[in-house]
Amino acid sequence: MPGAGVGAARVQGRFDLDELDFDSISRGCPVVVFTIYALIVAYFAARWRRRVRGVLVVIVGEAILVFFAWAHLRIPVLAARGVPLFQDIDILPFQLMLYPYMGLVALVGAFIVAMPRKAPVDSCWYCRYDLSSLIDEPGVLICPECGREHVGAGGRVYRKSGAERADLTGDDVGRRAE
Repeated sequence: MPGAGVGAARVQGRFDLDELDFDSISRGCPVVVFTIYALIVAYFAARWRRRVRGVLVVIVGEAILVFFAWAHLRIPVLAARGVPLFQDIDILPFQLMLYPYMGLVALVGAFIVAMPRKAPVDSCWYCRYDLSSLIDEPGVLICPECGREHVGAGGRVYRKSGAERADLTGDDVGRRAE
């Protein structure tokens, strides 16, 4: 009898994980649903990060999990009232997995929402290091983070073309016209 081990462990004041029936979780709901739910929350948090919508996605996603945790805690109350649907359900295995899962979804969602939307304009194309303070230096910029060379706004060499160039002589301009 799978449910007797959990009740016996609680009555005797000890807690033994070997007596828990973790297979009872997969009877009602496949475990892949939890992964899909976490991915949906993470996707929309990333899509709308640094916006109110992204924060609301994480809050609503966590509120749904809190509701399920509350409803799950009501199972023993319904069983005591004689509701036949909930007579043979162990809630402890689900609780052992639900609470850390709730924390994980909240932390990952909050982390994703807090990430910047875009890299700074004057950043390294390879490692995204902010090069804005180095823009005014002449010549080619070297990223202090990864060591790659960049031609930033300060390091660009503007080469005039045609008659605007100072190094052109009259003969050069005349030859072009011919």
